[in-house]
Amino acid sequence: MIDISTLSPEEKEKLVKDLMTEQEPKEAPVSDYVDISLNCGFKGSIKKSVFKNYELLQGIAKMEKQPEEIFNVIPLMLGKDGEVQLCNCLRDEDGIVPIDKILAAVREIYSQVNAQVKNIKK
Repeated sequence: MIDISTLSPEEKEKLVKDLMTEQEPKEAPVSDYVDISLNCGFKGSIKKSVFKNYELLQGIAKMEKQPEEIFNVIPLMLGKDGEVQLCNCLRDEDGIVPIDKILAAVREIYSQVNAQVKNIKK
């Protein structure tokens, strides 16, 4: 135990600072976004609530048998700007965005989101 009456003003100030820095760290605020980084180099953030969208989940479920669902899924997931950025990232030397690469990117995004967000239903 310290007798603070014997401490100099500088020592008291240091003690107060030390005590204040020893407090429990505050919990970091929970983000409303999931950061993604794809193998193709695309990086972005997706709002977690996007994955509560019935139409998005329905489109993802249909994509395996109906690849054209990608036209609905990507804008719902990334927004129009994100869709353009992803397509530019996947574009080949001939300027084409291969459908197999974009389907793989959507799977990769969904996989990363599931890994980061344990329960997106909350």
